[in-house]
Amino acid sequence: MNEKRRASPMRPAALGLTTLLFFVPACSEKPQEDFSLPSKENLYEYSIAVARRARSLVPRERERALFNIGSVHERFGMNEKAVALFREGLKVNPVTVDAYLSLAEIYSLTNRGSEAIKACHMALRYDPAAKGAWTRIGQVLAHMQRHEEAIEAFRTEIRHKTSDAWTHANLGISCKALELWKEAAAAYRAAIELEPDRSEALYGLAEALRRLDKGEQANSYLERWKAVKKDQERKDLANRKNADNSDRQRKDAALTWLDAAELFTQEHNRAVNNSQRQARFLNLAGDAVEETLQLDPANRTAHIKRMDIVSRSGTAAELITATSQAASSMPDDPFFSLKLAEAHLRALTSGKGNPSIHAVAAQKAVRKTLTLSPEHAEANGLLAEILINFGAKDASTLREVLTYAKNAVNYSKIPNATAYNLLARTYFEAGLLEEARETLEEGIRRLPAQDRVGREDLQKKLAQLKQRLPGNN
Repeated sequence: MNEKRRASPMRPAALGLTTLLFFVPACSEKPQEDFSLPSKENLYEYSIAVARRARSLVPRERERALFNIGSVHERFGMNEKAVALFREGLKVNPVTVDAYLSLAEIYSLTNRGSEAIKACHMALRYDPAAKGAWTRIGQVLAHMQRHEEAIEAFRTEIRHKTSDAWTHANLGISCKALELWKEAAAAYRAAIELEPDRSEALYGLAEALRRLDKGEQANSYLERWKAVKKDQERKDLANRKNADNSDRQRKDAALTWLDAAELFTQEHNRAVNNSQRQARFLNLAGDAVEETLQLDPANRTAHIKRMDIVSRSGTAAELITATSQAASSMPDDPFFSLKLAEAHLRALTSGKGNPSIHAVAAQKAVRKTLTLSPEHAEANGLLAEILINFGAKDASTLREVLTYAKNAVNYSKIPNATAYNLLARTYFEAGLLEEARETLEEGIRRLPAQDRVGREDLQKKLAQLKQRLPGNN
């Protein structure tokens, strides 16, 4: 905290944590008298102090505090200290699912397979949808050469719709071990769909296809694997040259501040009837996020949390600053360029600032999103909306709007009223009233049954449109 704070979009000057701490009694577990943070020269000791400081500010959350301090030990390789704290936290509250999952990870990495499986099952007992628990069970079973059971574990994760590319890749590995080449190929393909550069899935698919006598396809995936491997080796070499010895530890210390930010946010949410307490803990959460980004400027979660805090308590200009910093830190992430476009639109609708500047900036940001992710349904719809509301009124622009509005409908995984309304409006602006009618009718047919409000909105728009059709005047 002695270092100069980086410029923040959240507030001009936040009240320091050190001052606040002297007004809050410490938790009975290991009470402290000195709440000042040590030097960052030893990031392990520094992180422990950060976690304990957060515990002192929110003493009622003892089990979460124990978990957060245990997480510091785990990140810095002090596994047994972490295990002891996770277990102590579970005595306070046996329903701390994160603690079971962290125990499972440590147990699996230290050849305690049966204990890892037991910890995963405890997590699933309290949260049947605990993401990654069945995958961890499958990995442990595969390590024990129990591949048939491992396959069932991976497929259970998939059935629960909590799987990721790593789940499917591991399923492929276990299928390969049993020489189930068709099933292995399907699993590897699923992994590649989720992560196109997943190297073990590319190599595994090439091998499976070769075993299935599909040599030409196998060669194609092998070439892709070689390209990905070469690129990964280049990046690894660059990282080794550029990274200093403390880079990993700085990222780990940043996660401790992020844990503290989450703790403060939860306390803010609880204080619904106390505006002063809400403001205090929102301020503390903001401070913790800024400390996170000082240590790890490209921490994605911290940028998202900062944007959330600013959207609650900041101005439109501050939100633009926060989203701009996030987009600059992660230029290849379409999420942040889309949020930057939305921030400019928020400023535009608020009536503050120069409207033409915000309209142009919003359009530029959303086009960047579509460059990174051309089939992004929301971004296609947003660009169509920007162009129809703030763009030129010529035929060329209208054709462009129609293209993006169609994309918004076609790329939506779940049909939604907003996309259909936008496309119908675009047809209407172009004078294509029959096409507008057909679009609204299609939307009414395709919207999910539970979207009653959306369907009613489309029906209302359809009734209004029919009054404008020839023969209804």
